[in-house]
Amino acid sequence: MRGIPVPDPYDEGDPRAPKSLSITREHYETLIRRLLVRSRSNVKLITGTVTGYTRDAGASGLTGVTIRSPELQEEKLSGQFVVDATGPQQISYHKCLKQAGFDFPSSIRIEYDPYMSYSQSVRVIPEKYHGILSKIIPQGFKPGIVYCQAPDWKSGEQRAIYVILYSGSLLNICMGAWDVALRPHTIAEVKPFVTSLYGAEHIPPCFLELLDWLEEHEDELSPSSTYVKPGPLSWIRYQDVDGKNGTLPNNWVAIGDAVMKLNPVYGQGCSKANVDAITLDAVLRAIPSMNFGTANVSSRFFKAEGPRVTGCWDGTKSNDYGYMGTKPADGETLDYDKSRREFGRAIQMAGIKHRDVQSAFWHVIMFLAPGSDFMSPWVLGKVLFNHLIG
Repeated sequence: MRGIPVPDPYDEGDPRAPKSLSITREHYETLIRRLLVRSRSNVKLITGTVTGYTRDAGASGLTGVTIRSPELQEEKLSGQFVVDATGPQQISYHKCLKQAGFDFPSSIRIEYDPYMSYSQSVRVIPEKYHGILSKIIPQGFKPGIVYCQAPDWKSGEQRAIYVILYSGSLLNICMGAWDVALRPHTIAEVKPFVTSLYGAEHIPPCFLELLDWLEEHEDELSPSSTYVKPGPLSWIRYQDVDGKNGTLPNNWVAIGDAVMKLNPVYGQGCSKANVDAITLDAVLRAIPSMNFGTANVSSRFFKAEGPRVTGCWDGTKSNDYGYMGTKPADGETLDYDKSRREFGRAIQMAGIKHRDVQSAFWHVIMFLAPGSDFMSPWVLGKVLFNHLIG
């Protein structure tokens, strides 16, 4: 925060608990699919593109999906239950549900655009250098966050840098910004970016030493670079479809980005998708098998899922509204929910001085504790005192 180091409370966890995975998105998805197939003999993966849903005339649910194979052949697959996990394409909302005869107001989809983009360069660090970098990086050469400097929206700074080591030896330097086009890739371009950040005077010397080392070995490491612009973010509030303003299939749900696309800079997309999966599991387990055909799984799921993920949407959107280039959702201005943004910043500022406040903040944003923890006297008191007295 503002370049001032604020340690995360990793030492507070149960030492018997498994460590977090620090791997790329591609490796993570591959791992999940392989674990699923190996643990469930009745699961079959099919390559293809979903093009629509099938439904019997007048039926309250779907009967399956249509797919297009790699050979461009259309095929119908029957199914008792359909889950839309198509990601930001959100094909159920934009196309498939209405084509199947289900209708709902377009206003259930909320959209805003932070005009956020990021540039990242990835370097494969040969094993012969692991020992050298272990001496430069304070926590050693091991998977996890090497360095992170998030912006303070109130300072006017709109840029951030994240350096992460994952998948054993991949070092990712990621620089992002709100309403600022950034494409630095080489270390020679990264250095002036880092030293121009608000709060650069607090950058630890070890991080600058790491950049020097990387620049010295730039040719050997051969970094690969990408530029990403996530585009508008959205939440489709299917829980608002109540039968009076529209209908949804009773044997269908949407999870992950297919129902809510969050700003990737906050790193909550996969965690939010896990919340969706856990919620769906609980809903399905609560329905006796003999009643599954008549149960409205869709309604039960979205009513349970909505309150659990509201904080993700409200919190990240409120923070994005702190950057002047953000295009707000219809009917809102950048001052919308400003008090939430101010309170969140107050918690972070107090966390610089108070380890227990930072611990509460970390546990909440990591989905390990409820947001109500901020209201506990020992946290709220220190936040208010720091905000008023400093």
